[in-house]
Amino acid sequence: MRRCPVTNFTMMIATREAEGPENALLYEAAKEAKGSRLAMEDATHDNKIAQREQEYDAVILATPLTHDKSKIHLANFSQQFSFPGHYEAIHTTLVRGIVRPESLMMNDDEMLDDILVTNPRLMFNSFGRQQPVEGGNCSQETLGVWKVFSPTAIPEDKLDIFFQRRELTHRVSWLAYPHYNTNETLGKFELAPGLYHLNAIEWAGSAMEMSVIGAKNVALLAYKYWMDDPDAGRKPPIKEEL
Repeated sequence: MRRCPVTNFTMMIATREAEGPENALLYEAAKEAKGSRLAMEDATHDNKIAQREQEYDAVILATPLTHDKSKIHLANFSQQFSFPGHYEAIHTTLVRGIVRPESLMMNDDEMLDDILVTNPRLMFNSFGRQQPVEGGNCSQETLGVWKVFSPTAIPEDKLDIFFQRRELTHRVSWLAYPHYNTNETLGKFELAPGLYHLNAIEWAGSAMEMSVIGAKNVALLAYKYWMDDPDAGRKPPIKEEL
């Protein structure tokens, strides 16, 4: 078993005045030639710097590293790292109200659970009811909570096409999942010895379940590296007896 830290990094945090205080952190991780520590320097607007150091056996990056999602930069390694691609912007609109059935080509007596579409020219990607945890009456005329995913923000007048009554509207925009291409190159879980990237699995598929698989892969790789044993973590074969 390894008894000493094996991964040496310096992480510096600096302000970016041009982007304003809300985006004031720039992360740069640099591998050091000597020592086994993670040093963090906090640079504030008044130029005061506080440095913290910590030793690690391994470093796991559990965040996307594309330019639109991350301000982490890996430097001073023997290889150059590149994280191409970008994430798709998704606009989520939550509405507490009553749906107009005719706007979704439905009759008044029909019930709606979810609508999923694949036509990119339509206004939304999905339209669905959020079921209450405690259950209850979910008729079409009942005031309910609806979640709409769309590629762009839906204007107020367009929402009124789908809802005959709205009591509350809440909007959230976020970079939800990678933009996929047919010739996409999958990312690597191991960026360098002792340095791992959990979110590499998102380029095969993006979901909470996929993140669990990625986490297990990274945990096993880090364990094998720390134990210096390629068979570490391997389960013994299951012997079936008739």
